[in-house]
Amino acid sequence: MASELIGFNPRLRGAVRQHATVFNPGAAAADATEQWALLAAERDLVIHRVSWVPKAAVTGQATNNFNLNVINVGADGGAGTELGNVDFGAGTNATADVEKVVVSTDKRVKAGDVVVVQREKVGTGLDMPEGAFSVVFTVLDEA
Repeated sequence: MASELIGFNPRLRGAVRQHATVFNPGAAAADATEQWALLAAERDLVIHRVSWVPKAAVTGQATNNFNLNVINVGADGGAGTELGNVDFGAGTNATADVEKVVVSTDKRVKAGDVVVVQREKVGTGLDMPEGAFSVVFTVLDEA
């Protein structure tokens, strides 16, 4: 299933906070590390919050699990900068249909940059249910 951006209005900018939702496919424990596009910034913006709402519960495991990383890979798709993460190790769980915050502090993104969500397999992995990522951001005024 491809990602789909819902709720973004490119004409709004300045002090208006926008909200967008991107649906993600699930991943089996054995699946390799993979990533999905979260957004491509048409203008400079500030991401205030990124959260994940899984359709099923996730119970973190000590050795075999996964990490969710939100990464700004820039305009060239390089290694990028991690904006936030949640590691589903022992004691870190997610409840079905309940928001799990991945990025909670303001992060600036430049026009042309691409932000992705990476499911990073750890050990033999852990099933990741399908769900939706929610992004709250503000488009900055043009200089």
